[in-house]
Amino acid sequence: MWFNQAKCDIYMGTGAGSKLLQEMANAQHSVKRSSPYLSPKLVQELIWLHHVTQVNIYFMVF
Repeated sequence: MWFNQAKCDIYMGTGAGSKLLQEMANAQHSVKRSSPYLSPKLVQELIWLHHVTQVNIYFMVF
């Protein structure tokens, strides 16, 4: 999907969380996340991803 010349995926509905975790695990350079809510499991995965694989993490919680 292209919006303002940015390539991104939008995950919503049943199974969105597990699909998001799969995509994060496959990240090679960075993960950019915008969400009104970050679950404890997601925060744990983001911390692990950054410290173990050196992937850059960017997120905005609103």
